Amino acid sequence: KSSYFPDANLYLSYAACDSADTWQGSAEEAEAQGCGCIASNGLTNPTYDGHSYPADYGVGCKAHDQTLPPSCNVASPPDWCASSWCWINKDTCNQCDGTDATKDFCGKSSYFPDANLYFSYPICDSADTWQGSEEEEKAKTDNKQPATASPSEDESFAPTIPKTIAMFVALIVYFL
Repeated sequence: KSSYFPDANLYLSYAACDSADTWQGSAEEAEAQGCGCIASNGLTNPTYDGHSYPADYGVGCKAHDQTLPPSCNVASPPDWCASSWCWINKDTCNQCDGTDATKDFCGKSSYFPDANLYFSYPICDSADTWQGSEEEEKAKTDNKQPATASPSEDESFAPTIPKTIAMFVALIVYFL
């Protein structure tokens, strides 16, 4: 079925013309379906794990992570470091709805989860070896850490330690 004219009842066949189908699954087909790379990532001074990233990180098809910390600036970087990818708009891309059903085509950023950015390797004709990698799992875990509690201006944690010990001793005495 034609991706250029999705509402029309048009079909194409490469086989009928003794030609190889280089269109289906290509970056060009994805772009025709509203799945092209976005022109801006919307990030101001992007940082992850204390490392600064270029302002155009994820914009356009290229190996954005190649040589970047924390995982790709090492002697033997993971495969995904050299893979091309870009941010896409999941709202206009019918191949990406953010669910597990479309995870082979796109994924939500684990480096910048609050930015609502979705990436795609297939758009850039690359294999996605990032999703499911140790590094992705670490990024997901790092970005889901609970906020660290801190005392308010008029309270300190130090006095609560003796209170906690006293309560523990009281419970032991109670049950004896």
